[in-house]
Amino acid sequence: MGRLVSRFLREEVVLVVSTVLMLVSMVFVPPSAEYLDYINLDTLIVLFCMMVAVAGLAGCNVFNAISTKAVMRSSSVRSLALVLVFTPFFLAMVISNDVTLLTVVPLSITVLHLIHRDDLMPVILVLQTLMANLGSFLTPMGNPHNLYIFQNYGLDVADVPATMALTSAIGVLVVAASVLTLKNGPVAVAHRDEGVTDRRFVLLMVLVFIVTLASVVRIVPKPAAFAFTILAIVLTKPKTLTKVDYSLLLTFVTLFIFTGNLAKIDVFTEMFTGLMEWNPIAASAMASQFTSNLPATLMLSSYTDDWAGLMIGTNIGGFGTPIASMAGLITLKQYFKTEGADRKRYLAVFLSLNFLLLTTLIVINVAWMY
Repeated sequence: MGRLVSRFLREEVVLVVSTVLMLVSMVFVPPSAEYLDYINLDTLIVLFCMMVAVAGLAGCNVFNAISTKAVMRSSSVRSLALVLVFTPFFLAMVISNDVTLLTVVPLSITVLHLIHRDDLMPVILVLQTLMANLGSFLTPMGNPHNLYIFQNYGLDVADVPATMALTSAIGVLVVAASVLTLKNGPVAVAHRDEGVTDRRFVLLMVLVFIVTLASVVRIVPKPAAFAFTILAIVLTKPKTLTKVDYSLLLTFVTLFIFTGNLAKIDVFTEMFTGLMEWNPIAASAMASQFTSNLPATLMLSSYTDDWAGLMIGTNIGGFGTPIASMAGLITLKQYFKTEGADRKRYLAVFLSLNFLLLTTLIVINVAWMY
């Protein structure tokens, strides 16, 4: 029993922390019917439908097949590194940074091990994490906090890439330059059979994904997208529902309640309003270092109408400390489980590259704003 509790605490740190924060806030703002108004049901529906579609596609080896074919085309260390690092950038735009890293990182670890280049893992995995974050900047579905801002402020789809394009482009240049510093040489990639299975189910999941995207741009009502997703899964592969990250959905619920309660406490209202009036980009980026960018977004959105400053700041805020972004924790956890993992080197690479990007992007965006 003790081991199960310890494992849960390690694997669900964000959920545990958000639950504790929610419970503490409930001491100051007792539970009432107003709690229901805190919860953004549209965001939860879109997240659920996306996770179902992605889980179904992943179960049919779609993402592994795509990544493996890309890797098989590489003939040198740098070309392989570029493929491994840029693949998450494009995938994250569509399936989110977290899901991208859950899919790509294990494959990358296996490929680097097969070509006897375990020494490249810390650098490649950190760069993959950075690129997944940079790609996720550009779409509403790229990460949970973008999706929340998109839903909460009633934005158009074009608003997100228009706001984040410059920041993402600068970050990509920094990461690409880092890849080019790697010592080049030939590689021999061992072949892995990662063919797509159950193509009919894949087509159904693609349809679920399209319907979900249509609900994001308000073409399809979100309840209709939810009903279609449930019906499609229950009638085909109901076990796919067990692959959904319900802890992430529950984390959202606890954070909705926590931030809703904070908005009713005068001292916090005054403090956060002052910080966001001072500089929304710097304030939200700094807040993300201690709470991660998702809770920071949920919390600070109650104190500003400057959705662009909030979006830029919390996206940039995903760089920095390991807890600044769920994506960073996902990669870190997967690498640390690898046999022979060099944890000290990984953390050194992670912190140096993350704080380089964090500092660079804050300075450029704040200067651009003024």
